[in-house]
Amino acid sequence: MRDSERELDNIFLSYNKILKRLNSRGYKTKNGKEITHKDLRYAVDFMIKKHPTCKWRSNKVKSRKFYVIDEGYWWLVDVFFQNEKDLQNRRRLRKLCKQNGGSC
Repeated sequence: MRDSERELDNIFLSYNKILKRLNSRGYKTKNGKEITHKDLRYAVDFMIKKHPTCKWRSNKVKSRKFYVIDEGYWWLVDVFFQNEKDLQNRRRLRKLCKQNGGSC
């Protein structure tokens, strides 16, 4: 794999790659269960509804697959699948988003 392809893989994450990362790092749903593909799709839809101007999801037309950019992944980690202890991260993410001109 070329370096440029590897860099793109770090920016555009497939749903399966995100799911694997979340579960390997021990993130759970609010009910304490392992995150499923259905939970992840719901979280991405929720993210898009909350932040319609932020372009965190893209799709590859040829493969008909959806990808989430790295910033969207961190939103999922810091906001949607957060622990009660991670409220500081949520405030930090809001501040970062507002500094970047987003309506997040």
